[in-house]
Amino acid sequence: MKRTDHEKRAEGPAESEIRRLFGRLRQEDEHAARTFQAHLAALRQRAGNVPRARLSFRLAAAALATLLLAGSTFAIWRHGRPSQPGAVASIVELSRWHAPTDSLLRTPGDPLLRTVPRFGIPPGGENPFGDEAR
Repeated sequence: MKRTDHEKRAEGPAESEIRRLFGRLRQEDEHAARTFQAHLAALRQRAGNVPRARLSFRLAAAALATLLLAGSTFAIWRHGRPSQPGAVASIVELSRWHAPTDSLLRTPGDPLLRTVPRFGIPPGGENPFGDEAR
């Protein structure tokens, strides 16, 4: 980043000293670091030293994993499809469906709210007077 003359005049002696020290530190780092070409050559040499047995083992393991994945995918695809229910079966299933929150709507006094009171018949439902009382 280029600095203008105005910015150079505005900085104090401490700031120019810091800039000089950071510049020297950057030069030391550049001299200590190896070039990208040297790093790339070292990686290529290390890759050439890999034993063939380890490379063939990795290749065989990858091929086995691929075969297992393909076989299990095929088995699931072929046998895992559920059969489609008929129209009548779907209607029957829908008629039996209850919302998961239905249990929250049931209160301790729920039978009192859902039944019509009958006079003369005890809550158990048995008529003590027999059927002729109806």
